[in-house]
Amino acid sequence: MNPLKTTSQRPLALRPLHRIATMLVTGLLVGLLSVCGAADDGDSMQSTATVFEGAKVVVGGGSAAIENASIVVDNGRITQVGPRDDVQVPEGAAHVDLAGKTILPALINTHMHLGTTRDELVPQLQHLAYYGVGAAVSLGSDAGDQTLELRAEVIPDGPRFLNSDPGITRPEPGRNEVPHWVDDRGGRYEKLTPELFGAIIDEAHRHDLQVTAHMYPLSDAKSLLLAGVDAFAHSVRDRDVDNEFVTLVRERPDFVLVPNLPNPGIVTDLS
Repeated sequence: MNPLKTTSQRPLALRPLHRIATMLVTGLLVGLLSVCGAADDGDSMQSTATVFEGAKVVVGGGSAAIENASIVVDNGRITQVGPRDDVQVPEGAAHVDLAGKTILPALINTHMHLGTTRDELVPQLQHLAYYGVGAAVSLGSDAGDQTLELRAEVIPDGPRFLNSDPGITRPEPGRNEVPHWVDDRGGRYEKLTPELFGAIIDEAHRHDLQVTAHMYPLSDAKSLLLAGVDAFAHSVRDRDVDNEFVTLVRERPDFVLVPNLPNPGIVTDLS
């Protein structure tokens, strides 16, 4: 199995990563950052609000898009979103015309391996924001204190940054070269045993921490689910999942499987 990442909202003994699901309610919308500077500030002294008008807003969640929408942003927070005629615009708000544009929910990238220094990480985050990412999570390859400092900061022109600090793996020589894996990396390393990862999960849960696992084979995925793991950084890659796996997932309504799309890990003839 792959290494485990501990997740939480507070820095306890096992370094935290905010629960993935909480990032889905950040309320960030793609495009607003790029147009805020274009607001008409004639009445800006009368209100802290800005209303973005006329765009098509894709809400997500299966509901229909809002044509000719208005979005009210006040003190850096979205306070209203709806059809233009239904939104109550604060008196004195600045207005931004977005007619002909489409606004989408921000992307949430929950499985990344980003830089470990401020000089590396800030440009990476700003690059992600350019492509519409509102929150990015670095899983298990962090080192040093700079990533911890950045986790608490608002990055100018960048998304929210979350991380899990170094992943937990089996203690053995050379293992720190691949600190974010629990499996044997093609037979090169000893697996993290169920006794070890079970103890890690139990200890994390005692401290209100969530645990994310990097795993590869179906057998390890089942063992992790039985041990109470909270999330997988990606899905099974050695074979198709079976009914037992599906049953285990269905029994865990809060379990998170990150829709990471790596290659399946199976040699395939593409000729």
